[in-house]
Amino acid sequence: MGLFSTALSITADAAFITTSLAAVRHFTGFSVHRVANLIKNDSVKKAAVVYLNSGEFIFDKSLDIINNKVQSNNNNNNNSLPPNQQDNNNNNNNQNNNTTTNPYSKKIDIKID
Repeated sequence: MGLFSTALSITADAAFITTSLAAVRHFTGFSVHRVANLIKNDSVKKAAVVYLNSGEFIFDKSLDIINNKVQSNNNNNNNSLPPNQQDNNNNNNNQNNNTTTNPYSKKIDIKID
């Protein structure tokens, strides 16, 4: 039982770390993939790329789930509005519909004074 719980803990920690790196890539544009490509050993490089891509997958799917929940909550809230306001809110929601297929679509400008 101790070995199973240790393996599960290590797996969860690894998934958290790679998902955090994917979030950093998504919000800042800094990618660890460039560092992974500097690895000389092909099998280690492939493992590193698979590890980093799994974090991208987890992060993208998490964002999709959150966006779907937010949109369904907005649609439920629109049903309680009068019909003329529902049309305006639906137009605004369609304009703000972003997909997570391109992690570089949003850039955050950080200004240090």
